[in-house]
Amino acid sequence: MPGALCWSLLLALLGQDSHGQKTEPNVNLGGQDLFRGHDQYDFAIFLPASGQECFWHFAHQSGRFYLTYMVQWATGMANSRQLTTTVSSPQGFLVAISEDATGHISFQTKETEEENKHLNNTLSTIEESVNKLQGYIFHMWRHYNFARMRKGTDHYLLISNYNYVNWWSAAQSLVIVTAGYLQLLFLKKLFHTDTKKPRC
Repeated sequence: MPGALCWSLLLALLGQDSHGQKTEPNVNLGGQDLFRGHDQYDFAIFLPASGQECFWHFAHQSGRFYLTYMVQWATGMANSRQLTTTVSSPQGFLVAISEDATGHISFQTKETEEENKHLNNTLSTIEESVNKLQGYIFHMWRHYNFARMRKGTDHYLLISNYNYVNWWSAAQSLVIVTAGYLQLLFLKKLFHTDTKKPRC
């Protein structure tokens, strides 16, 4: 879009072609532990106009993927908050896309071919309860993170309004002082009398 500030953020789920390993651990690593990173990240990035950033994130198969994002501050002539966010699969296929300044992307990742075997029904019940509790906690964290990002946006808006009010007040004060001075000058000229009278 010509003349508009267009930001693009591309989040890739562990690209298999040239960006990393499979999403499930490789058994042939020779005793090395697979670095999976954290389950969740919280960071801010700066993108120039029409810039693009790509991030890799490990995703468990048969899990759920969440992405929450927000444009907190936009600068420039157009001051556009347009953002295109995409999520791609390890094979490079487009999984999800969003073109809002604030949004959530969530989807179910594909299940593994290997079946998980539980020792007994009690273990599966405990695991199900723990996963449900973990899901609730994660949703609470997402809502907290979203509220914190909103607070950041409000902070930048407050600073912008504060600067606008200060400059506008200074300009109006200057206009008032100038108008008062000009009124005084015109009134003085209106009542001006000639003092050059002939003397006896």
